[in-house]
Amino acid sequence: MARYLRRSTWVEARQFTTNNEPGNQEMDSIVVWLNSNGTKATHDGTTIKIQDASGKLAEINVGDWMLYDHKGRLSAPVARSVFAEDFEECNHSWEPVDDSDYDQCVDCGETKQYEQQYFGDEAL
Repeated sequence: MARYLRRSTWVEARQFTTNNEPGNQEMDSIVVWLNSNGTKATHDGTTIKIQDASGKLAEINVGDWMLYDHKGRLSAPVARSVFAEDFEECNHSWEPVDDSDYDQCVDCGETKQYEQQYFGDEAL
């Protein structure tokens, strides 16, 4: 899953890119992702339907983005043009976290297990 930055605030985002896939595997995957984040979501083979906290239904069409902000709030649908204007993918600037086995991105805050790198006979 790619992470994106918006004014130094990370979001987790997915784009709905096709509804022509045999068995609608992409749509199934997106619905599972939305449901696992607490959003009631289904699809009918053409559009993805979500229900917000107030019970309103919204349709996600091909090309739309769905995103969860750093507080877990869903924004959807987000038009492709709006997303492209407001967000850029985080390319991660990893730095070690003191006294731990983890690195953390200084831009988005994502952490990962430290991976020792070897160059020839020396470890860095």
